[in-house]
Amino acid sequence: MNNSKNKYAILAGLTVIIAGSIYLNRPAVKAISTSVASTQKTEVKTAVKTIPAHIEAVVIPTSELSEFKGIALDEKKSLVTLTSLIDEALTNPSSLNLMVQKLDELHLKPLVMKESNPQTGSLDIVRTNEALPGTRYLHAQYFSSEDGSNFLQHVSFEFKGNKESFDMLKKVVQKQFKITEPPTTENKKFIAWNVDGRSVWIKKLDIEDLTKKSPFNAYDAKNDVGTIRFGSEAEIH
Repeated sequence: MNNSKNKYAILAGLTVIIAGSIYLNRPAVKAISTSVASTQKTEVKTAVKTIPAHIEAVVIPTSELSEFKGIALDEKKSLVTLTSLIDEALTNPSSLNLMVQKLDELHLKPLVMKESNPQTGSLDIVRTNEALPGTRYLHAQYFSSEDGSNFLQHVSFEFKGNKESFDMLKKVVQKQFKITEPPTTENKKFIAWNVDGRSVWIKKLDIEDLTKKSPFNAYDAKNDVGTIRFGSEAEIH
């Protein structure tokens, strides 16, 4: 996994991107646009979309999440929809076109960027320009080969934090990904499982996470502590 993080860091220094999806009813934050030559900040205002009824996830009925009373129904729908979409993408890790199609059907305006350099090889980055209620920053990375095939190396998104968010996301992920084995790592702020050779994890972001420089995500240190990030990535040995 360290190799993938090193590649991510190298890529971040070369990528030009404005990444800013915001939570429902949250103030807009500053998203960072970076290039090799300069760094500037650009305010990104994003309209939050609702989920089209014909593609709402049905794997986990929201009625099964009724115990989490502090989280709005539309936010629960967002969570089960995105985890379902990611589960579908992981069953076919070469599914770049499918990922983009599903995000487009959700009206999230996915943007695909191609990067290539000697350190990372060829990489397709998928970012959403809009967000479902309670979520933001869906990000996927596909390694590409010369024959045109691709492999989903990393995918993640963030969910609005409150005292119930971590436990609800844990319940949704375990059911969506049919996880029955104990976690490989678990504490109050982080839990991870190995699912078919991939790391599947949930992390509660603290102030240290929020103050790390990122060309992709922008944070408000006052309001964003406790934000929950869900992700999955291929284990690279």
